[in-house]
Amino acid sequence: MRSTTGWRSAVGLVRWTGPGDPLRALLGLALAPRYHSRQADRAAFLCSAAVIAGLLASTAAGLYPELLPSSVDASRSLTVANAAAPPGALLTALLWMIPAVVLLAVSQLLVYRVFAGRVILPEEAHPPNELSSAETVRSVPPTPGASK
Repeated sequence: MRSTTGWRSAVGLVRWTGPGDPLRALLGLALAPRYHSRQADRAAFLCSAAVIAGLLASTAAGLYPELLPSSVDASRSLTVANAAAPPGALLTALLWMIPAVVLLAVSQLLVYRVFAGRVILPEEAHPPNELSSAETVRSVPPTPGASK
């Protein structure tokens, strides 16, 4: 039986994840503050998502095929092969996940369409006061019509 560990399997995973993943993470990390300062929210969000995706993919490529390497004995490491569920359980999970993901996507689209756009409050909603911003955040406004 051929071993799944070693540089050959790691090279296959690097082809799948891409050697540009660390570059993607660094580029996203560099550009996110720039887009945030320009109030380009979508671009800033996509840059921060690229940071997370690049770091996760780089970590997976570096650890593959081990998920949790053992510091005591290499035979005690948790690998992809010994962590996998039986094929029947994977098929059952797949058959349940397909309709679940469709329902999730439909509900998310509905929620995002109903609550689309930025919330813009009128100026009267937050009257100015003499408190500092930290004290303003902690203060609770009185309930209208509540007895004192």
